[in-house]
Amino acid sequence: MRTVAAVLVSVLLGMTRPATATDKIKIEIIEATATIGLIPRASPGTPEQIRTHCDTHVDVNCVSTVTPATEPSSALLPQVLVYTAKAILPDGSHATLTCFPSRWEKKCKWVESASSTGDGAKCYMEAIAGFASNHENTNETKTCTTKNLGVYSAKRDKDEVVISAPDGKLKYRITGSW
Repeated sequence: MRTVAAVLVSVLLGMTRPATATDKIKIEIIEATATIGLIPRASPGTPEQIRTHCDTHVDVNCVSTVTPATEPSSALLPQVLVYTAKAILPDGSHATLTCFPSRWEKKCKWVESASSTGDGAKCYMEAIAGFASNHENTNETKTCTTKNLGVYSAKRDKDEVVISAPDGKLKYRITGSW
């Protein structure tokens, strides 16, 4: 009798295995947030450049164009520092998804809903305007949040989640719960 019970338990446990990399899942995105901050950018400047063009068809006629040197400079430019999303996974658990955009991580983007009207771009422009009106506090950040984005197909491999969104595949990591 114990053997039958042990086999039955192992079969049932095998049927409730966690999602693997090859499993597609559905996740519900409850909230998506972008945190925007000011990042210093430096420009090294350029040396003076002289370009000369000579026309030798009839007579030697040369014209030189001088581009003046530019001084090194720096500026604070707005940039998305982090994207987060609150998601409900297929087992009902609540997960915080996070990604940090960089030139190496092209799939780290804002989660847009299928019915979105450019909320991410609009919020980003509002953040730029907010930074422009407040020059004193360079450590300030702005957040943009949208709610109830809907259900998405995704693939999960351990703590990595790749979401199939209207604007392409988005790569996030599960960093906690809410």
